[in-house]
Amino acid sequence: MAAWRAYIDKFHALVEKTLAHHGKKFIAGDKLTIADFVMASHIGNYVNNTASPFWDEGSSSAAQHANLQRYMKDIYVALPYLTSRGAISPV
Repeated sequence: MAAWRAYIDKFHALVEKTLAHHGKKFIAGDKLTIADFVMASHIGNYVNNTASPFWDEGSSSAAQHANLQRYMKDIYVALPYLTSRGAISPV
């Protein structure tokens, strides 16, 4: 789990840096792109899925990044299914 936490901290820091750098709503700008669907998968499976064994680490890492938190709110508006799908077991 330590290796996962190290990876996820680096990944979230990179996302945070990207969002801070360009100041746009989504990963690649102001419009939803394939990059946002990739991030939606990450958020839905590892950050907000309480049934995932990686949830604790993913959610606590994401909580440390203000731009990522804002981005996640924007993704929930753009892709409302993420808020209604519920927890999904990885097995």
